[in-house]
Amino acid sequence: MADLNFQEQLKQVLIDLLIDYPFYGSLALNLPLTVMPKWMEDFSRANKSVPTFATDYKKIYYNEEFAKSCSREDKRFIITHEICHVIFLHNIRVGERQRERWGMAADFAINSILKKDFHFVPEGGLYDEKFENMTAEQIYNKLPEMPSKAFNGTGGTFEKDGMRVDIDKDGNMKINGKE
Repeated sequence: MADLNFQEQLKQVLIDLLIDYPFYGSLALNLPLTVMPKWMEDFSRANKSVPTFATDYKKIYYNEEFAKSCSREDKRFIITHEICHVIFLHNIRVGERQRERWGMAADFAINSILKKDFHFVPEGGLYDEKFENMTAEQIYNKLPEMPSKAFNGTGGTFEKDGMRVDIDKDGNMKINGKE
């Protein structure tokens, strides 16, 4: 059960969004913030990723341990980031594309947009200035192909047009040498 003090902190983040970014804030009120269910955390860990925040396009889920470790500004950014997945219909636009690569492209696109408003991208967020003003589709086409099995124990190095993605056997990823 999420502690009440933390729930109050999350409410304050939503109020901040309403005041500072009314468009995003009003949308946030229609996507309830919910503790990430255990199966979702387990799925993330099985796919070698840290369960952080996610959306199913009806709710925004958060891993309580991760969310508590984030600054208030980071939470504002990350919640807005999840809202943007909904706004941009990333779940529909993925089509037949490779999901991991599409997710990276969508994150690069969203973070490029939000950096203009927030003036930062939280540590660990995908951002590269060369993707400024590009759609997720355009970014996807610039990212190297990465077989899904690379995220599930085999790892590998993938390159395309100066973009290098290294995935170790634990699924940890470095892009152009940065984690």
